[in-house]
Amino acid sequence: MKHVLPKMPLESAELFQFFETVEKLYVMYEVLAEVQAKILIPLFTAQAKSLVNQMSIDNMSKYDELKEFLLTEYKLTPTEYKIRFETAVKNAGETYTLFAARLRNLLSYYFKSRFVGNYDTH
Repeated sequence: MKHVLPKMPLESAELFQFFETVEKLYVMYEVLAEVQAKILIPLFTAQAKSLVNQMSIDNMSKYDELKEFLLTEYKLTPTEYKIRFETAVKNAGETYTLFAARLRNLLSYYFKSRFVGNYDTH
């Protein structure tokens, strides 16, 4: 799993996507719940590791607790996602396709943080 799992992003707005990717890989490789948090912690940034050290050992060893703790600490609330979506601007070296994908991800994270199940408008 060491070479399969991505490293934690430095940008806090990308945390939701990081955890989504990790969860998909856990399902794909059938990783046991007991080891999910343990194999993820070494991939965290130094800042995230110091935040995680504030947790109890019991909570630190549970993936869901670890994920919720970090999302809370980095203040990734529905309001934060909405603000990031509304204030997003295309970066100089970014193509319009990449910018559109980033906007789509931010909007998707906002919907998921609000527990919106189906937002397709086909």
